Amino acid sequence: MALIAANAGVTRGAIQHHFGDRRIDLIVETCEHIISKRQAAYRANLAVLNDGARAGMKAAYRDPETWFLVEIWIASKSEAELRERIGDVMARVNDPVDADIQAAVKELGLYSIDFTTMKYLLRSLVRGMAIEFSSKPDGSLFDRVVDLAFDALRVFAKDRQK
Repeated sequence: MALIAANAGVTRGAIQHHFGDRRIDLIVETCEHIISKRQAAYRANLAVLNDGARAGMKAAYRDPETWFLVEIWIASKSEAELRERIGDVMARVNDPVDADIQAAVKELGLYSIDFTTMKYLLRSLVRGMAIEFSSKPDGSLFDRVVDLAFDALRVFAKDRQK
């Protein structure tokens, strides 16, 4: 809690006052804040398989918020209350934005692969890369893997449109 307080720029007492002894409340609130901020940016940019999305993914893994979300994702696999609460946040905050982006992608006829499938493919790759990156933090290798994934997905999407 001391580390969280120091990183947040508040006192431990302020955290205790606001969240009590419920660390899960603090974790869920923090996740919701980060996810809301990111989904607002996705909605504003509708970055699908373009250079903005590619650069965004590369930048994300240099961002401590991403590492926080990855660690929470891993922890939620073994903590039932955390898994349920994070699932609620995703359903309320993440899913409606994904639906908006999916509708825009479909309306524009951008790709034959739906947005949700692309997002889950990239998310799976990124989560696997996060594990690798945490033990071997080679930014240039990570960037090359991201480039390969985006290039392969772009080629695959174009082939499916033919």
